[in-house]
Amino acid sequence: MENLRKIVLEQVKLGGACAVGITTSEMLAGGPESTDISRVLPGAKSAVSFAYALDTESILRFLSKKDRRAHELNNIAVNNIASGAALNLAGFIEMKGYRSVPIIANNYYRTDTPGGMLDMLPDISQRYLAVRSGVGYFGLSGNVITPAEGAAVILGAVVNTANFQPTEPLPPEGNYCDGCRLCMASCASGLMDSEAETTVNIGGTEFTHSRRKSYLRCEYVCGGFTGLHP
Repeated sequence: MENLRKIVLEQVKLGGACAVGITTSEMLAGGPESTDISRVLPGAKSAVSFAYALDTESILRFLSKKDRRAHELNNIAVNNIASGAALNLAGFIEMKGYRSVPIIANNYYRTDTPGGMLDMLPDISQRYLAVRSGVGYFGLSGNVITPAEGAAVILGAVVNTANFQPTEPLPPEGNYCDGCRLCMASCASGLMDSEAETTVNIGGTEFTHSRRKSYLRCEYVCGGFTGLHP
């Protein structure tokens, strides 16, 4: 099992991921509903979490209104890469004899909530998997920030029945988010509450970030209205 674990971690890194980790059902116990990996795979024991970097130069040109299209195309491409990597890894783990489910990186939401897809809630929160497995920290924004790439990443994950040894969360003292609120200043949709915070307890470890308002605000961003923001 340890040999397979090493191969899985190496395979993800060789595929271009900038960070990778593993969490288990025990480490996720007691967390929000979206940390229950058995929702997508009954009997799931662990989840492999990883991040792929976005092109930061494209992001800077996007925010400065010099080039909108490059970042949008890069965002779509990296989401596809993360989803494809999850599918590839899930297939590999399946061939090794363990049931495995790839988690789509983005744009896939539950339909069994009061508002259906408009609630924009995932089956599994990849943010929670990422912070619990040591892929990154929570920034004040509630986005995952990795040590090298910051929040300019797309997350991916694979839930499986292999009894992998987990990786540890990153040490809190290494979290370089200092609450400067630049994230709030640059968020065109005003998603983050400037005062209220949210704290979640995942497997006995608490994580805190700003409270998020309705995710429908994100529809304005994905729908292309960011150019109206100063």
